[in-house]
Amino acid sequence: IEFAALEVTPLLAMCDLPVANGLKDSLIKTQEYSDDKLNGVLADLQSTYECMGITCMDIGAYKTDEIEKCVDNVYPMPINGYEPSSKEANELSKINLDIHLINLLLKNGKNEAAKRIFK
Repeated sequence: IEFAALEVTPLLAMCDLPVANGLKDSLIKTQEYSDDKLNGVLADLQSTYECMGITCMDIGAYKTDEIEKCVDNVYPMPINGYEPSSKEANELSKINLDIHLINLLLKNGKNEAAKRIFK
C-alpha cells in the first residue's frame, strides 16, 4: 500500500492537495495500515477521479456488498480549493496535470510515455 501511495500522491496533489496530504498521512506516514481506513481512503481517491481523467466506470466496483458504489463528480468541481464557475475551467485545469505527469515521466527516463501524453 505504501508503494502505491508513493506513486499516486504526487499526481493527486495536482488535483487536490488536502486529499493528497491526507492520503500521505494515512498510508505512508503511519506505521501500519488498518482496514478501518478503507472507506475514507476510497472516498478520497474517488473525489479526484475527474481531475485525474478517469471515471468510476474505468475503475469498476470494489466489493459492492461492503463498499458504497462510486459516483462520479458533478460540475463544477473544486480545483485544489478553487471553485470554478464552469466545466471548461475544470477541463483546462487538466493541462497542469499533463505537464506535471510529463515532467515526472521525463525525469524517470520514460520519454516515449511522455510523448504519448503530449500528443
